[in-house]
Amino acid sequence: MVMMISHLAPLCGVAQRSVRSAATALLRSASAAAATTSNASQRGAAANAAPATRSFSTVADDEVHKFNSVATDWWAPESTTGVGALHQLNPVRVKYIRSHVIEHFGGDEHDPEPLKPFRVADIGCGGGILSEALCRIGGSMVSVDPGSENIGAAKRHASQNRVTSAIDYRCCTSDDLVAQGEQFDIVCSLEVVEHVTDVKAFVQTLTPLVKPGGLLFMSTINRNPLAAALAVGMAEYVLGLLPPGTHDWRKFVQPEELQAILKEEGFVVKDTSGIVGEPVFRSWRIDPNCTAINYILCAHKPQY
Repeated sequence: MVMMISHLAPLCGVAQRSVRSAATALLRSASAAAATTSNASQRGAAANAAPATRSFSTVADDEVHKFNSVATDWWAPESTTGVGALHQLNPVRVKYIRSHVIEHFGGDEHDPEPLKPFRVADIGCGGGILSEALCRIGGSMVSVDPGSENIGAAKRHASQNRVTSAIDYRCCTSDDLVAQGEQFDIVCSLEVVEHVTDVKAFVQTLTPLVKPGGLLFMSTINRNPLAAALAVGMAEYVLGLLPPGTHDWRKFVQPEELQAILKEEGFVVKDTSGIVGEPVFRSWRIDPNCTAINYILCAHKPQY
C-alpha cells in the first residue's frame, strides 16, 4: 500500500541528504516496533488462514489476512487504514496509465474511453479502486485478489453501477490466471509488489499474462533509509496515517532492481517516474526526476 505523506520534490536533491541521518534513526526505532507487530500479525494470520491449496505461491497469507481485515473500508476515502491514500493517489495512477496506453497503442487523447479496445488485468485489485476507474475509461476488466473479503467488497460496490458491474472479479492470484491460460493487452499491479514473498517469482507470474506487444504497469515504494523512515516510521508509528505493520521496509524494491527483473523477463522498460505527494492539497503528481519514495513504471513486452 502507498505511503501518503511525502511532499518530496525538495527531497530529491541536496535536502534529501540532509535528512538521511534523521531518517535512519527514526527507522531504527520503527523497525523494533514493526518486528513486534509483524510477529503478532503472523500469529493471528496463521490462526485464521484457510488451508493452503497451492503448492507454491508468492502470496503471503499474513498479507491477505491484513487486507481482508480492512475490507469494509475500501470505499471509505477518509479511512486511515491506508485506503484513503489510495483514493487520493488513484487519479494520477489512472492518468499515467491512460497516457502511456494512448502513446503506445495509438489513440485520441480526448477519447473518454481510450481503453475500450483492450482487455485489462488488475492483479491485487483489493476493493476495486483502480479497477473501477479503468473500467470507466473503457477497459474490459478482469480483476483478481487472493482476499475473499476484498473481492466481496469490490463486487458489492461495482454492482451499484451499470458500467462497473461488468468487471470480472475473481478471488484468485496471478498464478491461477496463468494456469487458466489467460492473456491481456494491459496488466496492472499497483502497490502490490511490496507485499509479496518473492518479487522475481511474482513478476514471472505476470510475464505470461501480458500479450506480446502489450503493456505492464507496476508501482511500489523505493527501498532506502528515507523511504523506510517516512513510509513506515513516520506514517505508521508517529502520525498514525496507516496501521502499524502495514509495510515491512525490507520488502521495498529499488527501481533498478525491478527494472532488472523485468528486463530478464524480456520486457522493455519504457518509463519509470516518481509519484510525489502534495499533502496540503491531498493530491499526487508524477515527477520523472523523483523516485526517492513512491514510483510507477510502464514496461512493454515486445512482439517476437
